[in-house]
Amino acid sequence: MPTLTIRNVEPEIHAALRQKAAENGHSMEAEARQLLKANLAPNQESMLELVMDIHNRLKGYPELAEFLDREQAPLPDPTISFDE
Repeated sequence: MPTLTIRNVEPEIHAALRQKAAENGHSMEAEARQLLKANLAPNQESMLELVMDIHNRLKGYPELAEFLDREQAPLPDPTISFDE
């Protein structure tokens, strides 16, 4: 896996990360990974919301109505994970 080095972190941010890691029983490195993943990795709910938003926006175009009204494939199972 790639390595990430972050320089010039403000002391307050460093202290807050240390505190949050201690509260969660993690190392600072593990806490930083968790924060990055939670804030940057796409999750299933946000992906589904995006698909539904696109679908709803396209409904406003009459030339696409026939396409959108066709029988659609079922929505993905919400228990499927995209984190593989």
